[in-house]
Amino acid sequence: MPTEQAAFRTLNIGSTVPIMRSNPLPSWPSIAVSATATPYDAANSGGSQLGPTNKKLIEAVTANVEAAKKENPTVPVPVDLVTASASGFDPHISPAAADFQVPRVARERGMSEDALRQIVLAHSEGRQFGFLGEARVNVLELNLALDRDRPMQK
Repeated sequence: MPTEQAAFRTLNIGSTVPIMRSNPLPSWPSIAVSATATPYDAANSGGSQLGPTNKKLIEAVTANVEAAKKENPTVPVPVDLVTASASGFDPHISPAAADFQVPRVARERGMSEDALRQIVLAHSEGRQFGFLGEARVNVLELNLALDRDRPMQK
């Protein structure tokens, strides 16, 4: 059984197959918000279908921004931390979203922010073929590496 699938079953932190779940522990970086009615429900994969002027969407994003600002009040909140991807299961976040979470994760793990940024960089990917998509950080691989190389102090 691949390591990431075993980790998903035992720790419930994620999977490379589309059953990704947001990380509830402050010691792990998290992925984007789920668009499904039951969060991260693979049987209901898909976007919310709410347009940019929809009141429900505006309220949800506003609430997500306010919650994120409590974590890191002096830094602009990256859009991918407060909105859902098309499927709601993308295991990647932007480099800005990863960096936004560095102070919390470093504090929770008892490590320096610079050391954590080096680990984030090691799990970052550029544009595919140099021009497709955007730079991204694989949160599942990052979380597995953090638990392997920098486990939580008990």
